[in-house]
Amino acid sequence: MLEVKIDPIWKAVTEIIPKALMQDRTPELDVLLGKAINGYSSMTAEEKHRLNFLLDCEFIWALENGDLTRVKRITIYQASLNSIGPRARKPGRRRACVRL
Repeated sequence: MLEVKIDPIWKAVTEIIPKALMQDRTPELDVLLGKAINGYSSMTAEEKHRLNFLLDCEFIWALENGDLTRVKRITIYQASLNSIGPRARKPGRRRACVRL
């Protein structure tokens, strides 16, 4: 019974939120989000690490640009990734990101 109630929420976190994070200006992130939607566990360690790095970059960008909806989506999505597999970084710490 509990699974029935949680399934729609989990689907939103693992499928709908990453789709909402996809944007024309983030093609590499979009590809990795697509792979994660189709099977995070089948991604390589390097892809998972890169996905988390790009999400950190987007978090910083969204925060600097006042896009709090995007900040919240990224935070929720990264928390879900950490519940699926080993953490790629310590919680609460964002890496510095250099935009070229």
